[in-house]
Amino acid sequence: MPTKFKVGFIIGPQGKVWDKTYYDSFSINKQRYWLNDVPKNLIQIVGKKKKARIDVAVAYALKNLLKDRKDIKYTILRVENVNDSEFKKHDLIINQFLDLLIEPRIPQFEKNGVPHLKLKELYQKYSKKIYPPVKYSNMVYEKCNYYDFLKQSKLPVAPTHCISNIEYKISPRKSINSLVKHAKDQKWGKIFAKPTSSSDSMDISLMGLDNKEVRSYINRMFSKGHTAIVFQKFFSDFEVVVPQVRIYYLGGKHQYSMINWANGYAKIDETSAIVNKAKKIGKKVLDKIDPFFKGAPKLITRIDFGCCLNKSKTSAFINEIEFNPGLYLHLHGAGKFNFDYKVAKQLTEIINYKKNLYTK
Repeated sequence: MPTKFKVGFIIGPQGKVWDKTYYDSFSINKQRYWLNDVPKNLIQIVGKKKKARIDVAVAYALKNLLKDRKDIKYTILRVENVNDSEFKKHDLIINQFLDLLIEPRIPQFEKNGVPHLKLKELYQKYSKKIYPPVKYSNMVYEKCNYYDFLKQSKLPVAPTHCISNIEYKISPRKSINSLVKHAKDQKWGKIFAKPTSSSDSMDISLMGLDNKEVRSYINRMFSKGHTAIVFQKFFSDFEVVVPQVRIYYLGGKHQYSMINWANGYAKIDETSAIVNKAKKIGKKVLDKIDPFFKGAPKLITRIDFGCCLNKSKTSAFINEIEFNPGLYLHLHGAGKFNFDYKVAKQLTEIINYKKNLYTK
């Protein structure tokens, strides 16, 4: 009997403290038969409805899709089973929903006072088995890296200046002076700052071109263990006069687009000029990141855009690339009904590709 291709799918940490992290969820009902096997301890009760978080829903949709595959052994891994001995058993580990930036951080993966260092080392050790590709996810974690990547790829990004912890330790004064001089020379007006390894809006700051203010912020961020900080020109119209645009892809196919405003208002939108512009740039981004996947299909990609690099209200620039993003599916109405199943279906394509490589 031929050896089965062993696939492990990691679901995120459980408990109410992580509910806001995994806020996309799906109703469990008769029509959504792929969730029949979700155990009670993984079900959320919202009012009178039973729901499954995005990571759980995709895990069990994939289980349903693979149930008749005699060539594949599929295992759903809890966080407590994310360890060296478990990874050795598998040929492919899908860590789509357990990236290194999950907040709140998971205590069991702390090492030497560094959050998630054990997890990072584990992914690095088994990088040949991990999907999404570790080299790609590492670039996404460190924003300075992908801003450099995008600039080298001749794709539009906001004016950016980065300071690493190592660089700052060598010469704090030089680092600060260089940043402030650059911002003044380029007429930034104000500086928007964010640690490269931070998620969502954590630890962001808006500051003037003042050395003391910049120093205070940098010292606070590096004392928290951040490895680098990205500083960008502040666009006062961003999410106020013009929205932030989020473009979602599954594999290489566009799924939907969303606009966000500073007041929290957001909606699905496929019609505005800036959305259309963002889609064109988004397709170029997908082409540029192809080499990271070495022929394997992609899974979820969200590309966030800001505006405006010049006076044109459609001069979009790339603000973020995410592979494990919030999906805002609650805005999508009936369109969200089977998104978990669609993600699982795409994962079967990835598994088939990896399995074929493994058996060659």
